[in-house]
Amino acid sequence: MAESLPPHFLDLVADAALKSFWRRRALREFLRRSGIAESFLSSWTEDETKRDLLYRLFPLLERNDKGSSVIKQMAVHLAEQTSFPDLEGWEDSVFKKQQASESVEKLRQYIQKQREEVTSAREREETRKRAQAIREERQRRQHNLTKLSERLDELAKEIGSQNAGYAFQDWFFDLVSYYEVNCRRPYVTDGRQIDGSVTVDGTPISSN
Repeated sequence: MAESLPPHFLDLVADAALKSFWRRRALREFLRRSGIAESFLSSWTEDETKRDLLYRLFPLLERNDKGSSVIKQMAVHLAEQTSFPDLEGWEDSVFKKQQASESVEKLRQYIQKQREEVTSAREREETRKRAQAIREERQRRQHNLTKLSERLDELAKEIGSQNAGYAFQDWFFDLVSYYEVNCRRPYVTDGRQIDGSVTVDGTPISSN
């Protein structure tokens, strides 16, 4: 489904175009350079005003996303204007250029406001995602801590058994890892038990 452009935005674009290009030829050239097909431009009859042409054009462009993008690009080009060559040489050039400047400024302000709203919405979404990630991490850590507590309760039942020492050793290093303390787990190589260690203030301390 094609993007729906706000009517107020379309009015601003049309008004800026009409006041920036007083001659039909100048408006026609602007539309051609904006990507409007020659077949459409050739349908512009002498008795059709510039305004009527634009309001016949816009609904056609709004039918698909490509056309909507053309309108938005036209708006950007109009808003970027700093001079109005087509308004030079008229008896009332000063008045025409003043009107064009005011129209273009309204369009520019609208575009800037929309960009700020998009940026604000993006920032709110990023903030929401960060908060969600923090909540999920907190829940994950709480779950892991609960599991460690349950494992310790189970280990307490095995005190004095042959497996209790190794089981406690595994639990201890899981606890150290949970609190993100630098450690090296014990391991067996060539039948020999290599002690693990925990580093406190830069000093390794053996686990045995």
